[in-house]
Amino acid sequence: KFNVIESQFKPINISLQTPVNGIISEKFSISDKHFGIDIVLKEETPIKSVADGIVIFSEWTISSGYTVAVYHKNKLMTIYKHNKLSKVSQGDFVKSGEVIALSGNTGELTSGPHLHFETRLRNPSSANCSLPYLDPTSRGRVNPYCFLD
Repeated sequence: KFNVIESQFKPINISLQTPVNGIISEKFSISDKHFGIDIVLKEETPIKSVADGIVIFSEWTISSGYTVAVYHKNKLMTIYKHNKLSKVSQGDFVKSGEVIALSGNTGELTSGPHLHFETRLRNPSSANCSLPYLDPTSRGRVNPYCFLD
């Protein structure tokens, strides 16, 4: 018989380029509820999309400042927080490596200029990753190290 569930959730392999080069100051940590990585940068460092996709969010938030979210193939979403400004708008198509924001120190939950980078997957258990990666709240957060080259 044909198993719909098994075929729908086959493991996926995704390789992304890094959004920026910098020093990682805080790693992904389920226990600390830090569901991304923080990369220390000088203000106004160009932040790049890690893959082709569509911008689904590009707005100011109180906690994270200027935030950009990009939806990619394989139901992957990447989120870029604490930017000084966004260079894209909701609905824009972006190419891998395209500058989407400039780094900053915006929002209440920041401690200096950096990029907070998150990856989310519609079905996190399909991530082909040996790292501890799954957010126990089932909100699809996945350790970015699973995808970055």
